[in-house]
Amino acid sequence: MASVNAGTPGFPVLVAIVLACSSCFLSIASSSAPTAPLHHNTPDTDLHALLCLKLRLSGTTGAMASWRNDSAQYCSWPGVACSKRHTSRVVSLALDSASLHGQIPPCIGNLTFLRSIHLENNELNGQIPPELGNLNHLTYLNLSYNSLTGMIPNSLSSCSRLQIIDLANNFLDVYLCLDRNILEGTLPRSIGHLPRSLRVLLLTENKIYGTIPQEIENLQNLTLLYMEHNLLAENLPDSIGNLPNLFTLSLSQNKLSGQVPHSIGNLSQLSELNLQENNLSGSIPKALGYCKNLEALNLSHNSFSGSIPKELFTLSALAEGLDLSHNELSGEIPLEIGGLINLESLNISNNQLSGIIPSTLGDCMHLESLHMEGNLLHGTIPKSFINLRGVSEMDLSLNNLSGEIPEFFESFTSMKLLNLSFNNLEEPVPTAGIFQNTGEVFIQEYGFGSKLSTEGDVYSYGIIILEMLTGKCPTDEMFTNGLNLHTFVEKAFPQKIDEVLDPYITPSSEDGDLDNNSDHANNATDGVDSCIVQLAKLSVSCALWRHQKIDPQCRMFMLKSSQSKKHFQRYMVEHVLLKKRHNN
Repeated sequence: MASVNAGTPGFPVLVAIVLACSSCFLSIASSSAPTAPLHHNTPDTDLHALLCLKLRLSGTTGAMASWRNDSAQYCSWPGVACSKRHTSRVVSLALDSASLHGQIPPCIGNLTFLRSIHLENNELNGQIPPELGNLNHLTYLNLSYNSLTGMIPNSLSSCSRLQIIDLANNFLDVYLCLDRNILEGTLPRSIGHLPRSLRVLLLTENKIYGTIPQEIENLQNLTLLYMEHNLLAENLPDSIGNLPNLFTLSLSQNKLSGQVPHSIGNLSQLSELNLQENNLSGSIPKALGYCKNLEALNLSHNSFSGSIPKELFTLSALAEGLDLSHNELSGEIPLEIGGLINLESLNISNNQLSGIIPSTLGDCMHLESLHMEGNLLHGTIPKSFINLRGVSEMDLSLNNLSGEIPEFFESFTSMKLLNLSFNNLEEPVPTAGIFQNTGEVFIQEYGFGSKLSTEGDVYSYGIIILEMLTGKCPTDEMFTNGLNLHTFVEKAFPQKIDEVLDPYITPSSEDGDLDNNSDHANNATDGVDSCIVQLAKLSVSCALWRHQKIDPQCRMFMLKSSQSKKHFQRYMVEHVLLKKRHNN
């Protein structure tokens, strides 16, 4: 049995639970409520509960054999301890190695003052009663070395003070679910001592730090491994590739660094790999091409460099999504990208990819979302895109694309977002289909130095600035039930404008470009804040012109009259974009 110094009640100690839990199912994170106590508390409640336990569990020998049915002195019975303050309430059951047999009865849940339960090394069988969830004072539970079966009931999650659990050497179903518990500590090497039959390990949204132990390779039957949103750091261990049955590996939103080991290619059963929002670097391993069952791959928001390995594009099973955005990938997009014939979502935005958009991308006819913005792509929009009629959003902005906008976009009835801004596209602009700005469908045609539509559209300009200010897209899922990007900012203006701004927009004391002189820094910050408020006001006003019939020359005059536009352009280039690049 592992022993530790317990932390604050309600914050189980990770090491204690991992070391103590063998051959078990834990569901500490469930929201299910415990069942109600069998009886209302009375002066005889604990006595009746103890007599119930004796009736159901008593053996011919051991501590319970001496318990007398007619005795009111139960606080002096062997294995029973009562509270010094509440002298009739039982706070501890120490009945380990007591020759007990049978199933733990529900009446144990009536001992509501219990702090510790020792029932290890007996002959108990059956399932663990959900009434244990009534024991709000429980800090220690040991049911090891019995013959218990089934799963621990979800109601155990209501034991908010529980710090140590030992369920080793039983026949319980093999899952370990400890997500969203604010667990804190490192993953011990002894995690490899968990039963080889363990299939599911859920440790998401905690405060687990340190490295992933090499010994994790001992969990040979593990199929689902979720440890995202923690503080895990340093390299992924090579041994991660020695889990032959792994189906899902999710380690996103940690502090992992270094290169992804080539052993990742050994995970032939892998269907989903999530490594986004870490500090991973180096090349994307070609070995991923061996993961032929991969359906979803997310490597975004890291520091991967080099070219995109063409081996990724041999993964014809990729259907849910491929996200390589916000990295430092360079070079041309391989022609083999056309092999992703089942892919629904492709995001390679915000990298340093160059060259032309390969025409083979038009072979990915199941695409619904295509994001390629923020690269160095040039040339024309491929004619093969006529095959992408199922696309609902396409963003090719912030590149060096040239030529005319293909007229076939007019017939894309599923299109909700088409962003071609910040390119060198030429007139004429198509006028039918999505280009009529009907409903929530629009084309963003205003950009810095763009040749497209010299008589820029006020509404489109306003929407672009709102996107820059908030970091949100008009098609984000949050915009439902009448809420849209425009009203989102309008409701916050001006008193609560800070609550809707992208964190990258506002300068902070951590920024290296702010002078150490506090007065200078404050003046710079005040200037930026003033600029942002003016831009928010301007963009909200522009978005109101959507249904107004204003002469185009008049619209352009209104835009050119705003000095905020010039200040904001300079600020975006010199501060925001550079800051994003540095953080990514």
